Amino acid sequence: MTLSRVEPRNVITTDDGRQYKKPGLGKQYLGYAAGSVVADGMAIGLNAAAGLPFFKMIKKIPQNPIYSEAADRVLITSGLADKGVKIIDAVDASRPIVDNIMNNSLKSLDKYPMLKNIIKKINEITVVGPAFMGCNAFFEPKSNSIVVSKEKMGYATFHEMGHAINKNMSKYGKALQKMRTPFLLAGSLVSLIALSKRAKADGEEPKGIYDKVTSFIKSNAGKLTFLGFVPMLMEEGLASFNAAKMAKSVLDVKAFKTMSKFNKIAWLTYFALAAGAGLGTMLGVKIKDKIAKPQEIKHRSAMEKSLD
Repeated sequence: MTLSRVEPRNVITTDDGRQYKKPGLGKQYLGYAAGSVVADGMAIGLNAAAGLPFFKMIKKIPQNPIYSEAADRVLITSGLADKGVKIIDAVDASRPIVDNIMNNSLKSLDKYPMLKNIIKKINEITVVGPAFMGCNAFFEPKSNSIVVSKEKMGYATFHEMGHAINKNMSKYGKALQKMRTPFLLAGSLVSLIALSKRAKADGEEPKGIYDKVTSFIKSNAGKLTFLGFVPMLMEEGLASFNAAKMAKSVLDVKAFKTMSKFNKIAWLTYFALAAGAGLGTMLGVKIKDKIAKPQEIKHRSAMEKSLD
């Protein structure tokens, strides 16, 4: 009777007979950590670089009541008011109203209070707080509410009305809005899988459906991560297109150009984030694999052993 040879669990044997030692947990963790830092750093860095001209422009745009006055009129003539869309001025008096709106938007997370509080704090830092400081505006779809500082950032109102058009008057726009979060989560999952997946040894082929799928994700991680941002980029672009259609007939040429320039630069910050995430994930995977790759086991020949 012939006994089959059982290889140690930390050894890979390729089809051509070569053997490799799998990287240890320490190297894998170090590689994952280094790759994650690169992936996140690239996304944040490019987004921050693109954000510089965005925030510079915000500081330079003079306060002009024409934007809010025109937006209030278009809210009615466009039919958005009939759909229940409302514009809330981000001033101290309206803060309790906005807080209530944001709490209701997270009602589905009541069973997960810890997660709800984390998201609530993130929203406060990145969305709500900046809106009341006059450097952000947003549309909350569940309540059909646009929150914007009319005095400081009225020129952003039309873009948020563009999001309201997507949600209430466009099947294509509404579909893109629904796709945003799932695709972004999928993009984050791609990065997690790609950085967690062990690098293949030279000549090692994927085995089984799971291994083949995760290997494909790892090999195309940068592209798939960027793909996760595509619905967001398309929906933001469509919102700006809607804004231009609504504003062209009610704003003078100068005001319209200012608003359009603002919307274009804002879109570029989203694109920079997407590009940074894609490039960062691709580079992160390469760095992780450089640190934690299988090492070939060099077997000594019988002659070499006899010389000992």
